[in-house]
Amino acid sequence: MALTIKQSKTNFVAGVGTVDATAARLTLATSFRGLKGVYIKCTAGTIYVGNSSGVSAANGYPLVAAGDNAVEIAIDNPNKIWVIGDAPARTYKWLAS
Repeated sequence: MALTIKQSKTNFVAGVGTVDATAARLTLATSFRGLKGVYIKCTAGTIYVGNSSGVSAANGYPLVAAGDNAVEIAIDNPNKIWVIGDAPARTYKWLAS
């Protein structure tokens, strides 16, 4: 009996976002099946990550660029992730796979 090994394809997409002091939904322009999660890294200032438009400094998970902080969220849809900045023009990078 022959052993057959199937190689799985790995799909991922990356992006850069800018947010100010108004909560914004993380959106994924490219859709693909099998999304396992999203990795978010702050690149300027401080952003807060949450699960609703009510995310704030008081209830969000803080990511500080100076601290080289990042978070990985196991989630099937990045539209469920919200971010807000502590000031205008806060930037972040994200990777979904």
